[in-house]
Amino acid sequence: MYKAFRSAKMREDWNHWRLGRRGWLAIAGFALLCCGILFGNCPALHAQNTTGSFNGHVYDATGSMVVDAKVALHDVQTGLTRNATTNSDGLYEFPLVRPGTYQLTVTAAGFGSEVKPNLVLDVNQIQAQDFKLKVGTATQTVSVSASAQQLQTSSANLGAVVDERTVGDLPLNGRSFSALLTLTPGENPVNYSQNSGVTVGTGQGSPGIPGSTYTFPSTQGQWNRENMYFLDGIVNTAAFSSSWDVPPIIDSMQEFKLQSHEDQSEYGGVLGGVVNVVSKSGTNTFHGAAWEYLRNNAFDSRNPFTDFNGNTPSAPAPYHQNEFGADFGGPVRIPKIYNGKNKTFFFVAWESWRYSKAAGISYISPTANELNGDFTNAAVLTSTGQPALLYNPFLSTGTSRPLLGNGHIIPAGMIDPNMQAYLKAYAIRQISRLRWPAAITQF
Repeated sequence: MYKAFRSAKMREDWNHWRLGRRGWLAIAGFALLCCGILFGNCPALHAQNTTGSFNGHVYDATGSMVVDAKVALHDVQTGLTRNATTNSDGLYEFPLVRPGTYQLTVTAAGFGSEVKPNLVLDVNQIQAQDFKLKVGTATQTVSVSASAQQLQTSSANLGAVVDERTVGDLPLNGRSFSALLTLTPGENPVNYSQNSGVTVGTGQGSPGIPGSTYTFPSTQGQWNRENMYFLDGIVNTAAFSSSWDVPPIIDSMQEFKLQSHEDQSEYGGVLGGVVNVVSKSGTNTFHGAAWEYLRNNAFDSRNPFTDFNGNTPSAPAPYHQNEFGADFGGPVRIPKIYNGKNKTFFFVAWESWRYSKAAGISYISPTANELNGDFTNAAVLTSTGQPALLYNPFLSTGTSRPLLGNGHIIPAGMIDPNMQAYLKAYAIRQISRLRWPAAITQF
């Protein structure tokens, strides 16, 4: 007993501390649970421009409205179900619905139930689904195979959705989703010099890996700085360049929609396109992924203009580019405390990259004749195709420029022997020692 506690007083203090620690853990767990339930189950907290909605009418066989019909919207992936009742006009509506796959079920007294499964809702889509019930009992169910809507009849918005499969399967240089913007109608990849590339830090381009493909589109003929970007309902538009501030992680994107001709109040001040990016959500099953995208000089062929060791061709210049990350999602579960299946979900994603590439530089190395003052065969040519003439810098004035010798050869008396010896003995030797990626051109 002495080894564990030196006195009864210490044992009592330890028990108080242990109970206090458990109490704080319980409080923290309960607070986390409440926050998860609040934000996971309250659809009104989702921004309107990253959700969609279902609406429609319920009719009987004669075409009359069915009042007080029960309509259930079931999320196939999360198991969540929302309920609504038709009004006096037989109309029902489910606003603020996350993009995904759903099932609609309608029941009414004196009628058989009707089910429409596999309804795919896109971001910012208003999908109308009408029902025509037949007389029967509640145990009789009619399953209707809903076809894809060719025309959105509940809204005048123009736009196109790029889905998860397209985002994940198409090759993207630098994993920038901007290259996919031109898949939508009315987009023209007009890039101005200030926005034509990506930048590592703060700059006028979009943040990303140098050299990656970046598209800065014009929407329906508008200036390409008139676009606005949203990420899960949050404005993600850079104030200066009008591109995005935080580049979305490709593997965490569920889909995005580019809308044009927006005259709705939530998009006030936007003349071009509105890009709504929606990230993935957790489901009832745990799922995740890890990735690594590699570019390396070991896979490259040599550049005939820059890959030299002195004047000798060499292996490709060092180039290392790594893009890696992971994501994971599923139901919130706290063992013996809370099971979030069909209730609360989470999804997290992380990505990083490393980039290292030697800067390509071209050097001009004088030939042996040029070191002796003979520029007869110099590579610098004028508009006539002839070598440039040399003028005497000591005698030239604003109105007269006498030639230096014959215009191609510097007189020996005007050559500094010390500088000439320096160039022959040191400068040219140092240039010849340059390694990649230096191209040595002799003129």
